[in-house]
Amino acid sequence: MEGEQTRSGQAARFKVRKTLNISAKHNQRFLADILDDYLLTECSISGINIYIMGRPYEFNREETLSKAMDVFWEKGYKATSIDDLVDRMGIQRGSIYNTFGDKHELFISAVEYYGEVITSRTLRVLEGEGSPIGNISKFFDVIVNTPPDRRSKGCLISNTVVELAPHDEEVAIVVKGIMSKIQSAFLECLERAVEAGELPRETNTQVLSNFLATSAHGLIVTGKSAIDREQLRNVVDVILSTLE
Repeated sequence: MEGEQTRSGQAARFKVRKTLNISAKHNQRFLADILDDYLLTECSISGINIYIMGRPYEFNREETLSKAMDVFWEKGYKATSIDDLVDRMGIQRGSIYNTFGDKHELFISAVEYYGEVITSRTLRVLEGEGSPIGNISKFFDVIVNTPPDRRSKGCLISNTVVELAPHDEEVAIVVKGIMSKIQSAFLECLERAVEAGELPRETNTQVLSNFLATSAHGLIVTGKSAIDREQLRNVVDVILSTLE
């Protein structure tokens, strides 16, 4: 493939000049998507080789990836089809494959994006000013007070741990990194609590941070069911009692 990729702001521009080997196994719909995706300006067919020269095609990469993340978050990896992604992302198959790779590669990018945006935003509660122990309590309040319709989606990281991580090494590595980030945020918050005198000096902050991170994931998974807010609050009260 000959071509170049340039970026302007959040937009990605692709100038494509490539040869595609189309076998009899490729259906007409896939071929139509390819031709449409490159905004065909010139095409010659020789045997089973199709030569395509396309003019630039632009879309906002981050916005498109966010839409893919939402689909995976709502449906899970296995239940999400390429058609689902095409419909939600608003781009054709060719752009998905050329920008993000196949479905598995796109999923990994979506999980990484979730970690960079959603997880980081959630962890800001732990990094806030004021009482570190109070911030931990606020963190769990966010989980408890999440509206039922959003709570039923769970967390993309927790969902992925259950669905794919046990048998997908590449996904497991990405998820492990994000979970480590969550545990580290709890650890730093607990260490500030020790410095502030809110916890005893002998507190094992490493073990406690692992417990809090694991408890948060378990609470989110449990919250996906029909469990009511009061039950979640009772569980959180037990979790927070370890900080007393």
